[in-house]
Amino acid sequence: MANSRDIGPDREFATVDTDPGGSGYFTNPVSGRAKKKLGSEAIFFSVKDSGDVTVSLQFKDLGDTEWTTYEVYETNTKKRILDGSSTQWRVGVVDSAAFTSGSKTFGFTW
Repeated sequence: MANSRDIGPDREFATVDTDPGGSGYFTNPVSGRAKKKLGSEAIFFSVKDSGDVTVSLQFKDLGDTEWTTYEVYETNTKKRILDGSSTQWRVGVVDSAAFTSGSKTFGFTW
């Protein structure tokens, strides 16, 4: 299989099941402010499936040039992101060192 994305009007997910290489593999960025305009009160972040894969939740504020890692996950989780700002969020496998085997699906719902 190949790494893939599942994008819809209420979600932004990615699945990593092969080595993402040096550039990593991420969801497209989402922002709380943009989702709030669509009527969503919150963004939910989740990691699911098995596999020896480390997933990083990252953010970038207006004016930032680089992504900052907020938290790192190795096990399944689901959390609410309380953010109505213009902060951009993304989640992914940063590089080859974060992938050993298996498959992880991660992303956002709103």
